[in-house]
Amino acid sequence: MDIPFFSSPTSLPTKAASILAPDPFVTQACAKLPTELWKEIFIHATEVEGGYDTSYMSPFEFSDIVDGYNVFLKQLSVNHRTKQTLCLVSKRWRAIAQELIFEYLFLQDTYDWTKLADGLEESKRIDVEHGGHGAGWYVKRLEVSTMSWNEALGSAAARVIRCCPNLRVVTVGAFEEYGGVPAELVRAVFETCPRNLRSLDWTCDLGPAQTALMLSLLPRAEQLHALFLCVQHDISNSIIKRLEGLKQKRLPHMHTLEVLSPDNDPSVVLTLMASWELPALRQLVLCGQTDLDDARTFFAAHGPKLQTLEFDYAGEPEEPVGSDPPDRGPGMLFARCPNLKEVVLHAHWAATQ
Repeated sequence: MDIPFFSSPTSLPTKAASILAPDPFVTQACAKLPTELWKEIFIHATEVEGGYDTSYMSPFEFSDIVDGYNVFLKQLSVNHRTKQTLCLVSKRWRAIAQELIFEYLFLQDTYDWTKLADGLEESKRIDVEHGGHGAGWYVKRLEVSTMSWNEALGSAAARVIRCCPNLRVVTVGAFEEYGGVPAELVRAVFETCPRNLRSLDWTCDLGPAQTALMLSLLPRAEQLHALFLCVQHDISNSIIKRLEGLKQKRLPHMHTLEVLSPDNDPSVVLTLMASWELPALRQLVLCGQTDLDDARTFFAAHGPKLQTLEFDYAGEPEEPVGSDPPDRGPGMLFARCPNLKEVVLHAHWAATQ
């Protein structure tokens, strides 16, 4: 199952390379352990904290702040070397541990994505002939990032995704402010791994048409726990009406929704999701927005479920009229979210709000 960008284990060590003879008792005992138990041992020994754990996490969970993403990558690198070392112990261990080598896959501009897609497809073709699945079968977390998207990159990334049906965590981004992610890639995610997907991060703006496509396909991911969405373009009325007519609008397990909207108002997207069934929603994070002009329908529908709310700017404070709650500003949020346990405010706006 060797494919590009994954270094192959070197040849197995010879008997002469070992200084100490193995203990016969230990050797015999290890040989009796079933393969399933060895696999669980290897998984535990090479597990990276936060690798594809999609359970709810409080914003006051300081381990995420202290450790951070760079520490995660360092741990991932160390554990990858551990997996390679396990492959060198014996042929039996290699057969077990090599599956774990492919758990994480990162696509960046320094890689040849087309060559990687060719390798994954060839691995699948060869393994299927022998009753296997190919290297992509074992990929659980995929991160795709480029300076700017084009159709060729989107096509190559989509080919990679279609070889990875067991993805649990997918992140797609771009360094350019407006990503314009190709529609082929968006379709590939929901056509390949909808039942296994737990966390989906679109860290750049998809573009209006692709955002609409993504929202129309999103209900296929019924097991989704967390969604991160970047919104920097306005969505036309015709697209809004089409999305409002969706028959299936239910995400029964999604506990976290994050919407990043630099210098924009995410009210349109929130209003669209007001009619969705989100029974497990507990956490909402709104970042970068300049206003929340018309989001009250979302909070009226889902606010009572929320336990954690994080936002930057909720608009100008508005005083309630009579017994009716305000329609905008922080008062609108708090009036419609009576069960909050955790609130996070951006320091820049805290004084005015």
